[in-house]
Amino acid sequence: MRVLHISMACNAYVDGWNYQENCIPKYHFLDGHLVGMVTVQDTVDEATGAYCLDERLDYIDDNGVRIYRLPRIVMQGVAFTKKLRVFRGLYAVINNFAPDLIFIHGIQFLDIHHVIRYVKRNSVRVIIDSHEDYYNSARSWFSRWIVHGILWRWCAKRIEPFAEVIWGTLPIRCDFMVDVYGMPQEKVKLLVMGAEDEKVKAALSSESRSEKRAELGIDEDSFVIVTAGKLNEGKACVINLMQAVNQFSDANIRLVFAGSVVPKLHKAFNQQLSEHVIDAGWQNSEELYRLMGIADLIVFPGSHSVLWEQAIALGKPCVFRRFEGMSHLDLGGNCLFIEDTSTESLVETIKELYFNQEKHASMKSVAVEKGMQRFSYQRISRESIAPNL
Repeated sequence: MRVLHISMACNAYVDGWNYQENCIPKYHFLDGHLVGMVTVQDTVDEATGAYCLDERLDYIDDNGVRIYRLPRIVMQGVAFTKKLRVFRGLYAVINNFAPDLIFIHGIQFLDIHHVIRYVKRNSVRVIIDSHEDYYNSARSWFSRWIVHGILWRWCAKRIEPFAEVIWGTLPIRCDFMVDVYGMPQEKVKLLVMGAEDEKVKAALSSESRSEKRAELGIDEDSFVIVTAGKLNEGKACVINLMQAVNQFSDANIRLVFAGSVVPKLHKAFNQQLSEHVIDAGWQNSEELYRLMGIADLIVFPGSHSVLWEQAIALGKPCVFRRFEGMSHLDLGGNCLFIEDTSTESLVETIKELYFNQEKHASMKSVAVEKGMQRFSYQRISRESIAPNL
């Protein structure tokens, strides 16, 4: 089958990252489909973290997916027109690719009318997914009622009649599609994010575990807690987690942090580094899988990221901060949700899982038996284009 993915609603598309728009096309290709991705020129310089443009317009990525990057059409001197997401050449790419199925990653771009024009003229399946929710979108009155309530709702309403299914990647994102864009409840379904199967397998090998622990100076008997992400003011509770672990000075517990730290928090962060709290620095995708692979417990006391689902896919017991619309993470006892992320509360949570080996083992059992299959991107990618199976 000829499958064309369209991701024009993103701020940037970076080859090789672990986002859904990277992983689902990859596994569609591995399943034998002819796969293309139409996306923006905007990308990220991984050395500096700065946004930049990828000047390549048509190439094959490392996963075998053909990438088409389209230039934006922006009125000179009118900055907001960039946010309207109008591009040069979208209809031509779709028409030349001649897809059997169009998979739209986000409907928030005015050029969606080119997709509609093509679909009206050709026999082609359409599937949509959405990543918008009340935590990352519609946070001001203007955004909620004008940008999403009028502009993007109009785009959603126009494409909806042609869509087989509208996937939300979190339960709260399913609600957003219904409540904000007026999508029919019967078409909106949950498609979870996940982890790349081969990276999970490699990360869980005994060789990888031993090498990664040795690299960090951690012995095989240590109880390892891992947390990761960008440490900013919104995730300052990670400092509380560091303080909590440092209170277990007599226990063989190690906390490993992987990610970046904003300058404002450098001092507080560095003050908590110790024999028990280790800074692994920024890790690329493969190394982050390997790092989480050595964990006995993974704790995310801040806001949601794709790492939450990856942690479960690795078969790890997890502790997550409680947010509305995250019920899909609990598969029957693999994780704990906490509301209080103070140092004192985190100390009690760690005690509960470090000293109660039976509970920890039970959580791990559920994560291994259910999480590794539920959050497998190979499984997710197949479900994404066969919603009724």
